[in-house]
Amino acid sequence: MITYIKRKDLEVEKYDACIENSLQSRVYAFSWYLDIVAENWDVLVLDDYKAVMPIPWNRKYGVSYITQPYFCQQLGVFSEVEIPQNFLNDFILSIPSNFIKTNYQFNSHNNIGNRGVVKDNYVLSLDKEYKEIRVKYRKDRKYRINQVRKKNYSIVSPTAKEIIDISNKYYKFIDISNKEFKKIATLINVSLEKKIGFTLGVINNEGELLGSSFFIKTNTRIMYLFSAVTYEGKKHQVASLILDTVIEKYANEKYILDFEGSMISSISSFYKSFGANLEEYKLYEKSKIPFLFKLFKK
Repeated sequence: MITYIKRKDLEVEKYDACIENSLQSRVYAFSWYLDIVAENWDVLVLDDYKAVMPIPWNRKYGVSYITQPYFCQQLGVFSEVEIPQNFLNDFILSIPSNFIKTNYQFNSHNNIGNRGVVKDNYVLSLDKEYKEIRVKYRKDRKYRINQVRKKNYSIVSPTAKEIIDISNKYYKFIDISNKEFKKIATLINVSLEKKIGFTLGVINNEGELLGSSFFIKTNTRIMYLFSAVTYEGKKHQVASLILDTVIEKYANEKYILDFEGSMISSISSFYKSFGANLEEYKLYEKSKIPFLFKLFKK
């Protein structure tokens, strides 16, 4: 039986164990992660935590709605076994009717059939020697990496504040509030404390930080969660240097480098230039009153 359990009543150890041991495991679904990024969240639970589906939600104008938090690309149903489509449908039908709108992204292992909109993610398997992985880089990506490596820039581990400072200064065009920046800062600090997160940055020969990225490493995936570069950093391809550094470090290990998107052609082209493969997932949307999609935003 599928039961809706509120966060305060959740048996956290059983829930996190289900996420940890699931075939679909994603860092976004762990309780500590959702406690940071989601305004509220509860869980649909099958029997004694055989399968779980976290439900992040918010409230606006006095009504509740399900919405995917920032920095939380894929949720869905998690279980130790493959989940058939009809079983996923049972979870969808178990979403409480009090939610006026649903905007929810299932993980790439969840086959929800014709429901939802296809979204693009890019992933790169690291279970080969670095040279074997690098040979599949696009020609122009190899050239740019070679050029930036000749500059002998230093690789460092910036703080959350240093990463956010670059974002605030050079990414004003992105619609991310101070509240969301605080969440990413908390994610960085908490994951560093848990020893599953790491930051990589590049400084030039004058000691200026040109760019930095934040990653979380789980048992199976290295998530490329956040990145920010200066104008000079973009010009000199420091993002390419950072990603190439990660690939070289973790090559020949059983990890997947998860680039987290994107539907933007220039960004997806950048990820594909490392030899990354397309991994599709689904955005499921439903509203009792269609115009509410415009009202209930993050």
